[in-house]
Amino acid sequence: MSKTASRTQASGTQALDRAIGLMRIIATSQSTGLTARELSKHTGLTQATLYRQLQALEKHGLVENEAKRYRIGRGALFFAAAAFEADPLHKVAQRPLRRVAQATGCSTALVIAQDTLAMCAARAEGTFTARTIYSNVGATAPLGLGSSSLCLLAALDDNEATHVIEANRQVLIGPYFLDELALRTAIGQVQRDGYARDPGEIFQDVFGLAVPVRSETGKTIAAIGLSAVLERIDAAREKWILSVMQEAAEEIGRAVNPVTGHIPYKAQ
Repeated sequence: MSKTASRTQASGTQALDRAIGLMRIIATSQSTGLTARELSKHTGLTQATLYRQLQALEKHGLVENEAKRYRIGRGALFFAAAAFEADPLHKVAQRPLRRVAQATGCSTALVIAQDTLAMCAARAEGTFTARTIYSNVGATAPLGLGSSSLCLLAALDDNEATHVIEANRQVLIGPYFLDELALRTAIGQVQRDGYARDPGEIFQDVFGLAVPVRSETGKTIAAIGLSAVLERIDAAREKWILSVMQEAAEEIGRAVNPVTGHIPYKAQ
């Protein structure tokens, strides 16, 4: 390969990395959108480079600009639908999630890891309304923020966890954890307990509880999270809700192919 071709390939890879990174940042603020100035601050890209990236993404419908605020575009639905069809974890999870929501009265979500982010793959609404990070399917949050996300972070090996902590340091450490030691202590607690809990630290008056979804090989493939009104939770109710969630997680985990980690189509 010539030096010119090598430089062209490297430039194309860099542009792709930037575009994907840009979409991830936009996706974290889908409800409000982000201005070009805000995106430039988040990415460190110059205005000229940023606008070239945004124009390319807009051309393919992957990003939309409304009132000078950028959001993920409808063109991304094509890829999302293809991904869901190829790995229909959300379909298998719907019945167990609804059972948890109906039994407890609390909204539940199936959350999966996407690099340094956690994403809601499925939801079931409960009777009682409580604020939640994952208010809709596709909603994302930095990995480590909230009980579901902490469950997923706790399942990573040391090198993967360090990568995530470094990527999400500004979001996690300071606003939610005193320092890195406090975050790693919380991770260790989840690993020992086998579940994560949040007694009103993310949202005041909201209790969060999450359990990992594991395949038969023990690999964590997702987490089930639940949001409840804090004043409605005591020790006995928490223990009961935890058992209901663990039963649902086991049901989903049994449907996962132990070799591929995916849901066989016959299980849908």
